[in-house]
Amino acid sequence: MNKSKRPATRIDLGDAGRTALRSVLDDYFRDADMDLSDLKMRLLVDHLEDHAGRYFYNKAVEDCATAAGQTVARLQDDLDLLRKI
Repeated sequence: MNKSKRPATRIDLGDAGRTALRSVLDDYFRDADMDLSDLKMRLLVDHLEDHAGRYFYNKAVEDCATAAGQTVARLQDDLDLLRKI
């Protein structure tokens, strides 16, 4: 069987992450009165890992960089208060 190559930008959620995402999607589709077969759900989760995960990942990295910058700024303010004139 020829398995298609996954994109280099794929975010691998792992078994626990895939199970959690599947549960959330199951709830969503149930609330929307839509029924997805097991195969369709697996394909949807695969698609999200392949194509959408990187946007969430990059946003998380951006948020971490912002938080780190704010922490460094607060540290610099504290050090400036300690500096002797």
